[in-house]
Amino acid sequence: MASFQPQSANVGRTLARLGVQLPIVLTEDDAVVNGIGRLEAAARKGRETIEAITVSPVKAELARAMLNLLSMDFHFEGDNADMLRYGAFRRSRMKRRTLGTAYVIPVFRSRRNADFDIADPEHRAKWLQVCGDTVLDFGSGHGDEARMLREAGIDVTAFEPYENDGHERISFDRGRRSAEGFIHAVRSGKRFTSLFLSSVLNSVPFVSDREHIVRICAALCDGDSTLYASARSTKGANWQCHTRGPSLNEHGMCEGTFRVAWERGVTIGDLGVAPKVQKYYDRAEFRKLFLQFFGEVEICLKSTSIAAICRKPRPVNPERLAAALRFEFDLPYPGGRRLGMAEEALAAFSTRLGVSL
Repeated sequence: MASFQPQSANVGRTLARLGVQLPIVLTEDDAVVNGIGRLEAAARKGRETIEAITVSPVKAELARAMLNLLSMDFHFEGDNADMLRYGAFRRSRMKRRTLGTAYVIPVFRSRRNADFDIADPEHRAKWLQVCGDTVLDFGSGHGDEARMLREAGIDVTAFEPYENDGHERISFDRGRRSAEGFIHAVRSGKRFTSLFLSSVLNSVPFVSDREHIVRICAALCDGDSTLYASARSTKGANWQCHTRGPSLNEHGMCEGTFRVAWERGVTIGDLGVAPKVQKYYDRAEFRKLFLQFFGEVEICLKSTSIAAICRKPRPVNPERLAAALRFEFDLPYPGGRRLGMAEEALAAFSTRLGVSL
């Protein structure tokens, strides 16, 4: 009897959720040749029967090779790569009721994020002392954290090109408005005491895209600014269930998600809705990412998250910054649309930095 495999179980659950019914393939003595994941999915659902095909020993070897050993090599380029980019939008269920790790790590390193309350006068005073009162929320998602900070009297510039319209679709118009507001703040020379990348870099599918984002943030830092970034860690159960298998109370965490081969620590999920990548980081690679752009990088682990505290931005490389701005402000949208604000962004950053981009 074949043993259950997390990856196979994910496939089985995904097929069941999509209404795809495939029989399992058995030998004459009931050993599973193909379909162990579908069998587990059926067992977890409490199904008493499942369709099966029995093959002879000779055919079993052929079926095992043809059904289990063939592989496919997917390349995400062009439209396929863009689909993963705009699939990064924050899902409706991912609402924030408390500030995330990037916002809490400046003041609470060992306590739970939920223990920090920006509305508490003592907590607010401590946070302002460290982070200042004029901040940038880059990749603000639903805007929950920006709202909480604004309610506490903090000046927040928020940028979210892929805002969810509440129906699991991206709002192009809201993305444009957000970009316009961000570009206006940059052009005006507004100084940010702190910048935040809160749960952003997990959903950005490719290394070069992540580097573009961090490069833009670094260009907006001065000698007294600090960038706080947080992302999911490889220590968390969401990644661990792909490497050691889920425990009984964790099996749903990796349901419908699959490891990909193009980069370590990456999964893809939501295949039946809008494919979304998740990148999980260890200390070394998170530090390496930010050290390209900052002279001082401190890495902290907090629960299932990893955080970077970045200071002393490195000198701007105009050519590479221009490439980053052309990418970020001409992001793809469904239906072949693009954000189309690269020239405005290049002009704003040129004015702010006093360089020609």
